[in-house]
Amino acid sequence: GLDFLVDGGVRLADPSTIVDMTTNLPTIIWQGKGPRLDWMIHQDEDAAASSQETLLQLLV
Repeated sequence: GLDFLVDGGVRLADPSTIVDMTTNLPTIIWQGKGPRLDWMIHQDEDAAASSQETLLQLLV
């Protein structure tokens, strides 16, 4: 179920990136107009390989 929701009110701009924060590493559900940052993993990527690489980068 949904445990947390941020309501930013009325938006005049296009929808932004939606990131799933329910796992150990954030995963992009929908890529908005903003830049894709290094810590974001896209839903279509191989999560196992990307997760280990990203975790190592965050720890360094």
